[in-house]
Amino acid sequence: PELDDRTPLAVQQARSEEKNQSAFAMESATRLAESSPKGAELRAERIQHNVGRTVARLVVDKKKELYAFWEDHDPQRKGFILRKEWEDGMSVIIGDDIPWRAVG
Repeated sequence: PELDDRTPLAVQQARSEEKNQSAFAMESATRLAESSPKGAELRAERIQHNVGRTVARLVVDKKKELYAFWEDHDPQRKGFILRKEWEDGMSVIIGDDIPWRAVG
């Protein structure tokens, strides 16, 4: 192994510059890829995946409240509700800032 005779500050500055150049190159490549039709499609898929994960987490967090809401709308206890009742439950319990009709 060859010894580096630069000062610690010079080594730190060189590493920082390498990181900045690498980050810039990655960012440029990402922008170029995302500007293509395939890149836009991949970006849309990534967003859809992230939204799906977020919705799933919200449903799990509010599962008891959702079941209670839907049980109130199933007086015969058949285990089935209308789609509108599902949407209403999601809006009331989780929030109406998500387009539940599109999600469901």
